[in-house]
Amino acid sequence: MSINGLAALVGWGMILWRLPRVQLRSAHALYTFATLVCFTLAATFSAPFVASWVDTRTRLAALSLLVEYLCAIAAAGVWALSCLSLDKALRSRRWLIALAPAIAAGLLAIWWAFLPEMTPARSETATGELLFTALAQGYALAIVAAIAVPALARRAASEPALPIRFRLLCILATQIILAVWLGARTILGPLVLLGALPRTYSFSFVNMLIGLMILAYTASLLPPRFLIDLARWVVRGRDWLTLRRLCHVERQTARLLNALPVAVPLAEAWSIPDYAIYRVAIAILDRRKALGATPSSKAQGLAMRLNQLVAESPDYFEVVRRLQRIDSH
Repeated sequence: MSINGLAALVGWGMILWRLPRVQLRSAHALYTFATLVCFTLAATFSAPFVASWVDTRTRLAALSLLVEYLCAIAAAGVWALSCLSLDKALRSRRWLIALAPAIAAGLLAIWWAFLPEMTPARSETATGELLFTALAQGYALAIVAAIAVPALARRAASEPALPIRFRLLCILATQIILAVWLGARTILGPLVLLGALPRTYSFSFVNMLIGLMILAYTASLLPPRFLIDLARWVVRGRDWLTLRRLCHVERQTARLLNALPVAVPLAEAWSIPDYAIYRVAIAILDRRKALGATPSSKAQGLAMRLNQLVAESPDYFEVVRRLQRIDSH
């Protein structure tokens, strides 16, 4: 099975899975589902078996290619609407969506002009197909780079819920891979037209990015329970790293005072690392007065930095964050 056929198969599977779950009252949900439908249609008409059947039955060469790119333009426009609903600051770029009818008209004009030289068997280096690629994929690249990637990046950065942020990052990865693929196709096509690359040039290596894009998008559809568990383990790992850094600072204060470091049992660090972090942080702060009273200039300097840190930190979480870096100053 070709990579395009695999993309179509995965797309139809996701459509059937999501169809009963589409929220009709949510514009963003409708735009996202419509994008999936249009993308799947484009992948379907690009599959070799479907493309050959359509071109042969209709006796119109490259009709499947035309329909494929028209579906792709529709997918780009609807996807842009979906992304604009995430970030109102980007709505000044809606003019890119208004270009979709003109791009579609341009594709029709190219198809009609080069119809005599087109054949049912596609050729990625034929003049008509190269013009198709430059126009359609160049437009899609503008949508992805100017709207989709910035909107998803900002939304992911501001999303407080870690499981939702993971899902957004998977979709963002899909868009970045798509932008690389579109950019490569958009650049290489005109180079072939201009003669900088031979007409026999193969785009197969670029098409491998489609597989990565499918994997990234499929990851965004993982069940919520899996993403919640993943988020829990990420938070746990972050807590362990924080505890390790705080223990290093705590041991440093203990050495300066010739005291025993705080004991953190492995079971406590494993099961309730947030409580272990609290105990170690309090132990560090409780040694400020003793550090300031020692004759060691290093201990006195550390005590001053700890006092300044507490005075400048608005809450406990900021104290913990800054304590991890205090020994590097």
